[in-house]
Amino acid sequence: MDGRTSLSFPHEIWWLVAQELASRRDFGGLFLCARLGKSMARLALPELYAIHDLSPAINAHILHIETSVCLWRSIIASSLGKTLFPYCCWIKALRLGNLYTQLEDLARDNPKLKARFFSPPLDRLQIRRGRGRALDLEAIIVEVANMVTDCIRTSADQEDKRVGITTLEGFYLPTANLPNWVSSLSRLVSLSVRDGSVLNSDVACALRANCPAFREV
Repeated sequence: MDGRTSLSFPHEIWWLVAQELASRRDFGGLFLCARLGKSMARLALPELYAIHDLSPAINAHILHIETSVCLWRSIIASSLGKTLFPYCCWIKALRLGNLYTQLEDLARDNPKLKARFFSPPLDRLQIRRGRGRALDLEAIIVEVANMVTDCIRTSADQEDKRVGITTLEGFYLPTANLPNWVSSLSRLVSLSVRDGSVLNSDVACALRANCPAFREV
């Protein structure tokens, strides 16, 4: 199968193929489809990023940290409009706790991959504690969440549709920012936090006003 072969079938057929690969969690198959050409990428990549949080590269980060970091980098860079496709608008789960773990690993064990992750356009995320050299991981997570939620909210408003994210999870979701984040996620169903004290009345009001399908903390 090559790019010329893909053109001999209607896009509707390939869209069904991409959906079936996604239902089987066939990440390799979706990736191969995306490499056939730009038109195929438009069909396969939304399905791939919609289930990216189920990928072994994300869940077994010690074994697949390079792939996982590349996935995160593409999602974050897309929120800045620096990628060919709007990957962050296709994801269903924003698992900031996973990103926090990846950043811990990079800061501690993998300077080369760390340098690649923070290369432009993500150099703005190299936020440090005070005047020291240590990365301020909590501040980085806040900035990433701001960038991604702002982007998907703007995209949804421009295209008159609801955003795709249904799950928000993180080790550090500060009370000051959380109401604004959930207000941007109209399809949010579940929220996972480590510290329940961040769930104040402002968060509850934001969920009630903007997330009609919300059901689980």
